[in-house]
Amino acid sequence: MIDWKISISAVLVGLLGLWLGHRLTTSRSEGENYRNKVRAFKELLVPFLRELESQDAHPTTLVTQHFPEHDEEARKLMVHMPKGKRQRFSKQWQKYADLYKEKQSQGVLGLIATEVDDIEKASPGASGSSEYIYQQTAKRRDKVRQVVQDALDVL
Repeated sequence: MIDWKISISAVLVGLLGLWLGHRLTTSRSEGENYRNKVRAFKELLVPFLRELESQDAHPTTLVTQHFPEHDEEARKLMVHMPKGKRQRFSKQWQKYADLYKEKQSQGVLGLIATEVDDIEKASPGASGSSEYIYQQTAKRRDKVRQVVQDALDVL
């Protein structure tokens, strides 16, 4: 004679095993999908970061030119992030957004002029003024690169 309790238990254990297997497969698939999206996002930023390495790169121009595309892709990526990571990334990304707003508010002058900490050192008559201007531009490029890298480090 068949013991129904054992048979029902065996069926339930089998169903539980199938459900757990399905959840594991789904979780792995979602994780791989997320990693692919992160990889694609990072690849989008590689040319921008490479441009920032050039001594001729103007940080204001690069940020105002590239940020809108970067921001759109970042927002698409945030939809797929776990809540904690999304909050950390959003906080770091906001620093890049603030930098963009700052650069954008400078208008056309910001696109052609060099930002400096001390206008006296940058004046044409000052000794070493051109070297000072190059140092200031490098400082601004490094700041942009660091802000973006901090956001990427969260991923």
